[in-house]
Amino acid sequence: MKLLRDYRIVVPALVLVAGATIIALNQFGANNSKAALATPLEAKIIALADIDASGSKQESPPANSSDNDPVDPVRQIQFLRSVLDENPDDERALMGLGNASLMIRRFDDAAPLYERLLELNPKHLDARANLASIKLEQGDIDEARNLLEENLKLSPDDSATLFNLGVVYIELKDPSQAVKTWEQWLATNPDSALALTIKRRVDELKADLTPG
Repeated sequence: MKLLRDYRIVVPALVLVAGATIIALNQFGANNSKAALATPLEAKIIALADIDASGSKQESPPANSSDNDPVDPVRQIQFLRSVLDENPDDERALMGLGNASLMIRRFDDAAPLYERLLELNPKHLDARANLASIKLEQGDIDEARNLLEENLKLSPDDSATLFNLGVVYIELKDPSQAVKTWEQWLATNPDSALALTIKRRVDELKADLTPG
């Protein structure tokens, strides 16, 4: 499921599904002005698929959003392209346009934007995490793992990266690594709406790994 801190857009929480598993994705906020480029949004994790969707928690909209004034993602894309026309290296606009493209599943448009952002800022965790989500959606599981493991080198306790990486290990049929990764996530997110469900999944994986 995954993650946007640098640019805020009005869209539903973004969720990608890989088989019967879930991926943590950044959740978007709201604004359509250039001032939003300077407004951070903390990552929030949500759930779908084999994790009970009723266990996920929809976060309240940011204080500066308006439920009565939704912004069309297509308009956001047009706006962000105009920003990038003026400054092709604007990191927040690159992130925002990547996120908007990802939201409407234009993966081939979103991926180069994240890649360009990573050229400018190799330590951008969210760009790499969202690129990993695209790779997983496209079936390139090994590259998704490589991207997320690179994130962990930069930030070993990054919640969204740990959560996503557990999903990737399940896709790679590596339950022992999934258990290790999700236990690390649980240690830093004990009060998450997903904690009980992930713990239950970890217990199931451990039982499957136990001989006899």
